[in-house]
Amino acid sequence: MAFSSSGLHDADFNEILLRSINSTISGLLGSGVLAALHTHLIKNYSVVPEQVPYRLDTLFDILENVLGIQSARTIGWAIARDFYSRIGLPFTATADFTLKDYIDRAKKELAK
Repeated sequence: MAFSSSGLHDADFNEILLRSINSTISGLLGSGVLAALHTHLIKNYSVVPEQVPYRLDTLFDILENVLGIQSARTIGWAIARDFYSRIGLPFTATADFTLKDYIDRAKKELAK
């Protein structure tokens, strides 16, 4: 899907999402935790950092197992807020939304 109305394409969308994921996790938990998370994703799931936007379920399974569901949701909310800011969309928190839900909402908004 190309996001032609905003000039944002899939590759750009996912690159910006990856930047939001990395900067938020690094900012909240530290760059060492981000590096350990990337290493874990590569060694245990064969997911290189560039694939993380396509494997949000895997990322959040790890975060939930290590930090708990509520902490993982809080990190997801923070990532979504950063991401929306980067792509110029207003962010509205929604109870029980996961990061994937926020990303799906952004794709729909950009496709309008």
